[in-house]
This record gives sequence, C-alpha cells and structure tokens, in this order.
Amino acid sequence: MVTPGLADTTRITAGTAAIPIRVVGVVTAMPGTPEGTPALLADLAALRGQGAQGAGWPVTEWWLAADGNDTTPAATALARRDVVDVATLTAGYRDDPTAAGLQGALLLGFAAALAFAVLGFLVNAAVSARERRGEFAVLGALGVSFRQTLGLLAAEQSFVIGLSLAGGVALAVAVSAAVVPPMVTAGYATGGGLPVLLHVPWLQVAALAVAVLAVLLVIVAGLARSLHRREPAAALRSGEAS
Repeated sequence: MVTPGLADTTRITAGTAAIPIRVVGVVTAMPGTPEGTPALLADLAALRGQGAQGAGWPVTEWWLAADGNDTTPAATALARRDVVDVATLTAGYRDDPTAAGLQGALLLGFAAALAFAVLGFLVNAAVSARERRGEFAVLGALGVSFRQTLGLLAAEQSFVIGLSLAGGVALAVAVSAAVVPPMVTAGYATGGGLPVLLHVPWLQVAALAVAVLAVLLVIVAGLARSLHRREPAAALRSGEAS
C-alpha cells in the first residue's frame, strides 16, 4: 500500500538492497505520517526475505486490531507500556478543560465584539439622522414616501453593512486558523501524531451573518421611520433658525 506519490514505484532501496515491489493499493494518507508525505506500507518479514536484513529498520510502533472498534480492553491490557490510544487522545483533546476555557473566553469576546458593533452602528445611525434631518425634511416636503426613504437609507448603508460582514467573516476565519489549533493542543507537548484540522461551519456562519444583517436592517428601518415621522415644516424652520 502506498500514497499517491509512490503509485508508479516498482522498486525500493532498503539499505544496500534493491527490492522489487508490486503496488496493490493507493491511499490518500498513511496513518502516523504527515499528510502529503510519501509513505509505503509493507510486510516487514517479506521485505527482510527479499534481502533487506541489513536495512536496520527498528520497530517503533505496533498496530493492533480491536473488535467492534472498542479499544478500551486493549488499552487496559497494555496500560503498563507506552501506548497511545487514538480514541482516548482525541477525547482528551476535545474535553480538555484548559482548551475549553480558552474557547469559552474566545466565545465571550466574540459576543462582546458583536454587541459593541451593533451598538456602534445604532449610535452612528442616530447621529447621522440628527445631522441630516433637514435633508429628509426637504424630501418629505417634496412628497417622498416612507418606502422611498427606507430604500434610500438601505442603499446608503448596504455598502457599509456588506463590507463589514465580509471583512468580519474573513477576519474570523484568519483568527480561527491562528488561534484554534494551539487551543486544542494546549497543555500537550506533542500532538501524538494527530493533525489539527480547522473546520469552519459555513452554514452556521451564514445563518449568523443573516441574523446580524436582519438586526442592522431593523435599525435602518427604525431610522427611516423616525425621519419620516418628523414634520417637514418644523424641521425646515429649525434649519432656517440655526
């Protein structure tokens, strides 16, 4: 069994011996080796029988089969030896309290950032409405309807909202790629041969972006309603007085 990089290999060199091989299967990656590294799985006795006795290959690990994918009895029987149980190691990484605490802190920071972002957008909208009430009073006096006012504000804010959401998602993915893998392996000197894969739940990210978009559009609608309800004559007289 070989990885794709060795699919056309017909002969390998072991020590000083050139051994012919026949590839019986190709796998994407070999357990225990980094992804993308060429690797070969062969029977050690057969290799030695073909003249690889002097290769000096030490046995560094053993692979054991377990009935029903339950590794608990085997791990218990080998508890006195240096054994790495992949299932136990994975569960330890997932349930490690240090990593869970760091992930909880990151989640709280995200919630706080989201709340401040919405609050900042609300304050900016309120200040903008106060500064531009004269403009919208003129539009109201000319007969502009509420839907037209809402469409104008939505068109103005769509660029800011879209750019903010796109930039926020990109920044979140970049921060996750840099922060999440060290969090998962926090407190461990080695990864035990298990690579950390970053999985982005795009459906949940899209749902969250839609929810934030809905909240911001509600703020824009409230701003449009507030501007449309103002009496145009009073707003225009106030502008002339100032």
